[in-house]
Amino acid sequence: MEVQEFPSKPRLAPNLSYVNNMYLYLENLNLSNRPGALAARNIAVEVRLLENDLDLNAPGLNVFYGKGRNEFVNKYTSTVTYHSKAPQFYDEIKIALPPNLNADHHLLFIFYHINVQPGKRGQQQQMQQNAGYAVWPILQNDRIITKENLPVAFQLPETEYISNEAAIKYIDSKKPLFQVRTKLVSTIYSQDAPLYNVMKRIKDVKENADARATDLHAKAVLAIPKVHPIRIVQYLPVLLNYIFRVMCSNEASGKKSFEVLHDVLQSVHDETSDAANLFGSYVDNILDLVNVGDKYLHQVICKQYMLAIRDSEKDSEIILKFCWFFLRIIFKSMVLKLASEKQLSPVATRKNRYQDDFVKDLKGLVVILTWEIHQRSRSALTLGKDMTKALANFFCDLFAIMDPGIVFSMIDRYIREISGMEDDLTLVEYKFEFFKTLGDYEHFVFVNLPIQIPVPSSLSDTNSHWRRHHFITSLLLEQVNHYTSHTAKAIQIKSMASIRKLFVSHDFDHRYVSDQTVQQNVSSLYFPLLLIMVDHPVKLDFVFRENRDYLICFLFLLKNVSPSLLAQWWSKETKSRLYNFFEILYTCINTFEFIGRKQWLQKMEEGSEVESSDQTKAMLESFYSEGFGPKRSYRSFREQRNLRQSSMNAFDPNVVANSSFREQRNLRQSSMNAFDPNVVANSSPSSSSSSSASSSGSSAIPVPGPSASPAPSPAPSPLAGRFRSESIDITAADLPHDTSSSSSSAGAPKGHPGSGGTLNGSEFRRFKKQGARIPQPAMEFNEVQESQLSVEVNLIILDTLENFLQTFHGSIQSAKKGTEGLTQKIMLLILHFMKSNQSYVFLPHLFNSLRSFVVKFPRTLFGNSNAEALGELCYLILQHCNVEDLTNRSNAGALLFLLMRENYFQMPSTFHRLTVLITIALSKLVGSKMETEVYVRRVLTTLSRLTQLHAVNWKPTPQSPSRSPGNGRSSSSSTLEVLGGSEGEDSKGFVVHVTRLIERLNTILCNSARASKFEGDNEMTIDLIHRIAKGYTNAPSLRVTWLENLADFHVQKKNYAEAAMCHIHIAAMVTQFLVDSGSKVRGVPQEGCKAFAIVSPNSLEELAISEAQSSIATDESVASVDQSTITAEKLILHITLALEELKKADLYEASNLLYKLLLPIYEAKREYEKLLQSHEDLRQIFEEVQRTIKQQSRMLGSYYRVGFYGAKFEDLAGKEFIYKEPKITTLWEIKERLKTLYEDRFGGPSSLEIISSSKPVDVASLDTRLAYIQITSVDPYFDDSDRDERVTYFEQHYNINRFVFETPFTIDGRTQTDDIAEQYKRKTIITVEHFFPYLTTRLPVVSRQEIELTPLLNAIEAINSRIVVIHNETICDDPNLKKLQPLLQGSVRLQVNAGPVAICRTFFEHYEKYPLEQMEELRKGLNGFLEACRQGLKLHESLISHDMLQFHQELMQGYREVKTQMRDAMRAFTLQNKKEKKSKRKHH
Repeated sequence: MEVQEFPSKPRLAPNLSYVNNMYLYLENLNLSNRPGALAARNIAVEVRLLENDLDLNAPGLNVFYGKGRNEFVNKYTSTVTYHSKAPQFYDEIKIALPPNLNADHHLLFIFYHINVQPGKRGQQQQMQQNAGYAVWPILQNDRIITKENLPVAFQLPETEYISNEAAIKYIDSKKPLFQVRTKLVSTIYSQDAPLYNVMKRIKDVKENADARATDLHAKAVLAIPKVHPIRIVQYLPVLLNYIFRVMCSNEASGKKSFEVLHDVLQSVHDETSDAANLFGSYVDNILDLVNVGDKYLHQVICKQYMLAIRDSEKDSEIILKFCWFFLRIIFKSMVLKLASEKQLSPVATRKNRYQDDFVKDLKGLVVILTWEIHQRSRSALTLGKDMTKALANFFCDLFAIMDPGIVFSMIDRYIREISGMEDDLTLVEYKFEFFKTLGDYEHFVFVNLPIQIPVPSSLSDTNSHWRRHHFITSLLLEQVNHYTSHTAKAIQIKSMASIRKLFVSHDFDHRYVSDQTVQQNVSSLYFPLLLIMVDHPVKLDFVFRENRDYLICFLFLLKNVSPSLLAQWWSKETKSRLYNFFEILYTCINTFEFIGRKQWLQKMEEGSEVESSDQTKAMLESFYSEGFGPKRSYRSFREQRNLRQSSMNAFDPNVVANSSFREQRNLRQSSMNAFDPNVVANSSPSSSSSSSASSSGSSAIPVPGPSASPAPSPAPSPLAGRFRSESIDITAADLPHDTSSSSSSAGAPKGHPGSGGTLNGSEFRRFKKQGARIPQPAMEFNEVQESQLSVEVNLIILDTLENFLQTFHGSIQSAKKGTEGLTQKIMLLILHFMKSNQSYVFLPHLFNSLRSFVVKFPRTLFGNSNAEALGELCYLILQHCNVEDLTNRSNAGALLFLLMRENYFQMPSTFHRLTVLITIALSKLVGSKMETEVYVRRVLTTLSRLTQLHAVNWKPTPQSPSRSPGNGRSSSSSTLEVLGGSEGEDSKGFVVHVTRLIERLNTILCNSARASKFEGDNEMTIDLIHRIAKGYTNAPSLRVTWLENLADFHVQKKNYAEAAMCHIHIAAMVTQFLVDSGSKVRGVPQEGCKAFAIVSPNSLEELAISEAQSSIATDESVASVDQSTITAEKLILHITLALEELKKADLYEASNLLYKLLLPIYEAKREYEKLLQSHEDLRQIFEEVQRTIKQQSRMLGSYYRVGFYGAKFEDLAGKEFIYKEPKITTLWEIKERLKTLYEDRFGGPSSLEIISSSKPVDVASLDTRLAYIQITSVDPYFDDSDRDERVTYFEQHYNINRFVFETPFTIDGRTQTDDIAEQYKRKTIITVEHFFPYLTTRLPVVSRQEIELTPLLNAIEAINSRIVVIHNETICDDPNLKKLQPLLQGSVRLQVNAGPVAICRTFFEHYEKYPLEQMEELRKGLNGFLEACRQGLKLHESLISHDMLQFHQELMQGYREVKTQMRDAMRAFTLQNKKEKKSKRKHH
């Protein structure tokens, strides 16, 4: 039973199975005119297929599909049409045609009348009676007929009924009474005429193999393009086989045959989108032609393809489009040749397998295709890329059958030809697509001979040395080296992407990752890439995403290349290139730091306009995607870590000195119990060591779960050996959602977890075999993946650092001359580790390595050249001491203890410096606004107890590096005696000094706690920090630290002017220190801190601190701290910071003054770029000065006198301060702020009272149970000389230390009165301790002066004040109408303000009662007032619009009235004054 599908469209696929069915459809029959007695009405048709006409009654062939049975029958009988002489039939007859039909095969139709009526009684009636015959030959002109109208005969002869036409009598004069049609479904018979003609010619050629065969073949081939494309597709294998055979049979017809071949390929390509699969399937499964005579198919195709490319001008792209097909034909033919000659054996030699002519032609074809690829780069970009891939795949195939040397030469020729052309982006993409395809070759690694070879003596010969052994990878690396320094960013990205993809494929291949040696050998193929990347550490202008891909390649090699190979390289490398190597390591740490979702997405979106051809994430990111397989593990050397090692033994220098670096991780693993205060407190000195030794050390990564027993190890994965063998298990509870969600205290480093999964090697191989792409994650932040990647990167770099230290162990340990640069780079790398946001998974490993480093390299760490780095390390360690996590805190405390102990016993001369650095570090930490100091206090408590335990258990170490071998004395015995006494008292002296240090640190914490007590009281906090800084007059470094803390606090509170003053004081102190120390730094003012007096007179107080410092004998190690931290660079830094803060505070003129001190330093250093930037900044500064003066838009602060009264204020009681408030702060605002602050502190509103009066406070009359605050607004005060010099608004609000406030009063004790003649005023002038702006926002009052003004003088001052205000507004370059109108309105409109007129009337009506000189001064003042109003009105008229003209006229009318009334009031005085002057002149 077969089911045949009849698609609506022809099937576009080759006929690969045998089908030869014909469907016969009986349509209609008309026997109405049949003569005779038989009335044929109930008609049925019987159909037979006969081979010949020799026997009419022959049973026929068994070719009819049976109805409902899986068998063939020899006839088919149709359904019966009842009572119709012209029936319609609906039968579908399925016939399996014989494979070899001929002209004698025919269908015989027999028509029967079926009797349905019963016969007469006693009579036998036939069931069916013959009603006629019809004959239909199937083939006509060798083609099956599809439709025919047949005549019906009464009777046919028993034999030869087809050929004996005369013996047949037809019904109705041989009219076509019977209509039939057919449907042919066959893979061997075609209804297509052109295809039939082709097949016929092919058949004729085979049957008539004579001299004309060649011409017949040519004609047959030339007829193929005329066949319909659908038929070509269906008969593609037959046609291609025939074309190839004809092509090889005759050289003359070869060209035409190739053209036909191309036409066939193009026709199929245009007809179906699956053409490539059809062609590929043909080559792989059907092509079996080896040769025709002495012509091999690969030779013919190679030559004909070259000729076709050469001769085609316009249609070359059409020919090149099928480049891949011809190359595969060539390769398949080459393989068939070897198979026919039995040369495919693995042991068979590959020499001379192919003729030299063919090899030459093949090389020529490669050259032609290369040139064509270059041409396509300018137009048909996709075609060129496809040709490149085809050529690369062809080379990969040739490696299996051909001499590799020949293949290498062709690859090299291709690369040289492409490289010799211009380096545009398209050609570069072609080139790296070529390498990518080669890299996808299954045996790519073996072709490159993965054997480890030593580094050559000269690193410049590395590329040529590697090329002799690893040809293709070296060729690729040469290209990468060339394009890494290319100016086009996209080309740089493309070059590194090619390497990254290779690393991905190697790392997923189980053949290379199952054995560490094999993995190292494979990685060594790419060793020169490390040299390339070191040559270009900063030339790559990558954004975050591409930079990760670039660095991943670097990290992959560091992780997998043999440590011995790295050691060989490092030992032969120059210092500058080693420095570059460390720079890349710093970049790796920064790039892969766990930064949280928001920042990660922001960085990933940077530069997204430059798209790489591969949109996947970095290699390791895709490796560690969650859910792709077993969790990754750690290297085998970490399996050997001794988790049971006690903390005291871990600090034993003898054990550490004799161990390797990887063993020291085990030796330095601290016991968690050793730093647990509860355990230490409950243990006696004698039992502490044993209890520590017996306690279980904490696992590097604890396995979560209720049980304390370790979890079973997972089964070995296919990736075993790729990563470390110790599994990592981290639960979701260990993961923070972002960096901001850490539970550590402020100022402490924030941790993140590390976990993830991998896609195992077998899965990758399966994906690759099936042609599927590796699952690539979208650009989404995966917290587990990113944290795990960060851990892995840091572990790789940490291992690399250990290998490096092991390589240079001797020179670094002995601190040889010339190793200072490397030592600094190592210290910077350690600091990078500590500064970064590290995982709690990684931190234990880091602390283990650091403890090992401290023990192995004390001279390096504690030498004078590394004081700054050591101080920063101390700060970072204390940061980790201030975290909630016990393990992290314990490790940090252990490292801090080890630092002190090793410094004291190995280099005692620098121990005091370490204590200073630790003090500075804690001061910085406290200044960073810690939320709590409880964790640091716990660490200090534990350090104290450990110090006591150490004193009990410590024993002298004869092998100590600081001991002289001769007498056993310290090489610095005198210093040791100063620190701790003689050798027998070493431990006791250590305890004493550590105890003093801990006391000092606790004092700092107490000050911090005190400052936190006044949280919210910014002034008190600022005063406390300032007081602490002032207390370190004998330690410049500590004073600098606390002033920096103070500056940071000011910046947080937006007190930018005060923050600038902090940096100016530091700069002044540094300058004075440089001058006093004799440092001849060019450009630094030799006046010392006096030079800064032009910016701030307050800076002169640093001179007193310098004198105090010089009077104290300072330890050499402490001096080294100052010399390393107080430098010319520090001076420039703080001047620059001060400039930034001054500009934020709108103190532009002060910035100009400060630049006068900075520019000479830049000039002396010849830093012209910075000079250019500075002068550009100065230009902008002066533009801002001009703008603010013009617009009068600057507000530099408000000042208030604040007095504190009452015992509740403790130290503040009875003191007065001047508060500097930001910009426009009203009296109500400062009252509310201080009221809220002190009410909360003292217990509610009933505990505090605000004194609103500015009169002197009678303390004796105050309630002792309450606290009182008196707040008065004050203004800067200037005498006449100051007023003449301080003209601008800036000058009147900068460097001021005197203030004034006014208090009105009357003789009878009232504050104010309506009678101007009785209104007195008291002016109180206050002087503060320093000049504003200062280091603090409030300054204590040191003196006061009171001046009482009579009513007349009070009036004169009021008039003069109004004159100044109006005058300033009228002379402004950019007058403001909104300011001018209220001034004029309040001066000249009597209905609004009659003040000047009232003053005039009050004093001039009784002028004889007042001193003449004062009355004359009042008169001049009033005249000046009128003149000022006149000028103001004149200006007002020029500014107003037409609609304000009436308002101006009202002002003018008011002015005239004021002028008239004032002149009338002054007339008597004026006349009297003139008379007196006249009489005086006469008398004279």
